[in-house]
Amino acid sequence: MRNVIKFLLLFSLLIAFTLPLSANASKKTSYLMDKKKLYTYSHSSDITIIKFKQKTDLGYDEWVNKEDVPFFAYKETKKGLYGSYGDYIIPYPVKEGKIWYDKWDKSYKHKIIDSKRTIKIKAGTFKNVIVVKVKNTRNKDYSVSYYAPNVGLILMARADKSTNYRAKKDTKLIKLKNK
Repeated sequence: MRNVIKFLLLFSLLIAFTLPLSANASKKTSYLMDKKKLYTYSHSSDITIIKFKQKTDLGYDEWVNKEDVPFFAYKETKKGLYGSYGDYIIPYPVKEGKIWYDKWDKSYKHKIIDSKRTIKIKAGTFKNVIVVKVKNTRNKDYSVSYYAPNVGLILMARADKSTNYRAKKDTKLIKLKNK
């Protein structure tokens, strides 16, 4: 009888400790934009406010500007975060050093160069930001995009002939507020 009680107690403790761990392990970090927020971006000299409009027939979250013109479209699955052209923006699981090529143009090489970056911009301080570099293998052009958990794109820098191949921040999240 004592052995049965010990076994039940041990089994109960084992269950009590492993259930919270497995629940946390199965909880994935999302890099989708928050549908309850308004996003204000600065792009070059323009300021654009965008908001969630609808989920499309293909399952993408459609984001529009104040003129109702589509601005972004994202979809997230267990395989990754996708952009409007069906290409990976971030493949899951996130792993520094992971490399993939553009679905439509194989000359674009994508690489996760950081997954724990802290970025401070006008819209706030964001932790555990994923940094993705996209290099055009035909020339020296590249871009670097920064995605914050549960926020999405917060910053993008581009480098090309016009910037002397030095990264220039050209898209920045400057305000994030509730609708």
